Amino acid sequence: MRVLLLLLSVVIFASPASAVTLKLGGPTPKATVYKPCETQVIVYDARPEMGISFSSETPNIAPLASIGVRVARVSLDINALEPTSRPGLYDSAYLAKSDQLVEDCRQQGVCLYVALKGNPALGDSNSQVTAPQDRLARLVADIAARYPSVLYWEIGEGMYEGLGDGKTVSSLLKALYPAVKAANPVAQISCAVRSDKLLQAVYEDGAQKSFDLVCAITDAKGFSDDAIALRKVMAAGEDMSKPLWCVFESGFEQSLLEAAFAANNNAFLYAKVLVQKAKPDESWAWLADTRANAGILSKPSGLANVLVETKKPMVAVGYDSKAVDGGIEIQRVMIDSLVPTVIQLRFAAEPPPAAPAKPGAKPVESKPEIDPRHVPDPWDI
Repeated sequence: MRVLLLLLSVVIFASPASAVTLKLGGPTPKATVYKPCETQVIVYDARPEMGISFSSETPNIAPLASIGVRVARVSLDINALEPTSRPGLYDSAYLAKSDQLVEDCRQQGVCLYVALKGNPALGDSNSQVTAPQDRLARLVADIAARYPSVLYWEIGEGMYEGLGDGKTVSSLLKALYPAVKAANPVAQISCAVRSDKLLQAVYEDGAQKSFDLVCAITDAKGFSDDAIALRKVMAAGEDMSKPLWCVFESGFEQSLLEAAFAANNNAFLYAKVLVQKAKPDESWAWLADTRANAGILSKPSGLANVLVETKKPMVAVGYDSKAVDGGIEIQRVMIDSLVPTVIQLRFAAEPPPAAPAKPGAKPVESKPEIDPRHVPDPWDI
């Protein structure tokens, strides 16, 4: 079955504080594929996973492992990092704090999702433009190269105050996407939006190839409607297979949460949901009670054969692959629920054309030679 049913169950314990159990997906990784371009494939685990989003500039990640949370959304303040009008002059204290956070997360196995905040023009009185794209691109490239363990970078309408139109978000994505990819080719760029209208404007401005996932900034009450609306825009842009993440900023009442997940469990709408509260302790307690990640934590990764549609004969670099109708099947791909697998493709030699038939003779079809050393692949099911 291509789409696994995501089950929701609520368990009320006979204790003063009731606990909610959310079963998000099953224990088996679900491989989903999308192609940023003809020669690259990205494979990710589509099972939804709960994480946390910190609004504080000094996030405390110490309790996360104990409550089964492995994904943390944090902010990087561009203006605090580069506080003067001189490009490339970074604040040493801010860098030291960032270095420590990234190292702590690396040691504890926490996957960082970094939301970029701020705009160098806000601190540069000599700037004549709202968003100096070249300066931003250089800064983002520097920081992505400094932190190769950070795989997710958010660029969106919440980047700085007053940024709320799709064309400007699109221009940011177009400028920063290649800068991040040059610094870290496996990094993933998130386009964060609060409405389907803004995402539609991003597509209309031609930024479809400048982000790897969409993140909806919403709440539990609007989760279902917002996610469905965004998916429609993504489907119209032939991006249905890209991940959709969500950040819940409010709406943690049990009734709202139950309705939100019940509406989405029968549809493939999201891959990660990050909860955010003003008081982090409340988020930790809620996530500890829900035990939402039990299924993923029981088997966070696995191997699978992956089907990839290709227009011409291709082979996967570094993997065994075989030709199938309409594409190739890549063998034994690691499906990891935290880190997407990036696979490069190259064009394969096309089979020679059929030999011309002699007048009056039957046509002779040329057949590809079979290597006598070939043995059946046990993964062919």
